Amino acid sequence: MKVLLVDDEVKARSVLTSHLSELGIDIEIVAKAENVAQAVKAIHKHEPDLVFLDVEMPGQDGFKLFNYLDEINFQVIFVTGSRDHAIEAFKVSALDYILKPIDRNELLKAVEKAKRSHTLKVSERLELLKENVASQAKLNRIALSTSESIEFVALEEIIYLKADGPYTEFNLLNGNTIVVSRSLGEFSFLEEDPGFLKTHRSFLVNLVQVQRYQKEDGGVIVMQNGDHVSLSRYRKDLFLQKMQQI
Repeated sequence: MKVLLVDDEVKARSVLTSHLSELGIDIEIVAKAENVAQAVKAIHKHEPDLVFLDVEMPGQDGFKLFNYLDEINFQVIFVTGSRDHAIEAFKVSALDYILKPIDRNELLKAVEKAKRSHTLKVSERLELLKENVASQAKLNRIALSTSESIEFVALEEIIYLKADGPYTEFNLLNGNTIVVSRSLGEFSFLEEDPGFLKTHRSFLVNLVQVQRYQKEDGGVIVMQNGDHVSLSRYRKDLFLQKMQQI
């Protein structure tokens, strides 16, 4: 794969170059850029297969890169020192990222995943990312990556999420169920939306889809589709409070 590195820090580019050379993977670093403008020129000139893109750069951050490209035919691995909720959202949207300081094992996993998913419609996933970034208040959709496809789901279509060991089950309004190989904890950022709440260690619900609260047996939530969702006694007061605000 042809690789482009985009980072405003010389040391960061040097460290990443060193790590990549030690992975033993057949890649070629065709160019390095320190800002968005240089990255755009490098992409047009070298047509890379994979771009390592720093998020926080002076002038224009890494996300602005996509505003200058009519067509996106490359994979992207975000590189950032931030652990904020936005980065977690990008991870759910099927875009890879690695944190600084770079861990070699994580880097290897990210590169291998990029190689495997090179044939997927990257432009569609990046389009979703741009939507999410533009909507700073909250996400409107998330992309759920399964073994067979990437499903783009509007948050309003989600009834609830259910933990199943290392997997998470999404139950949707249309009756479909999507299972992704990520733990429920990785979707905790959804609680940034006032309409979502983790009611139990195994459930995260869309409060708009709650039909009623049954007091028996310590409390059970009945969703619009008739499913019963557990409510922890430690979350009961918060649940009732938030329901008054919906």
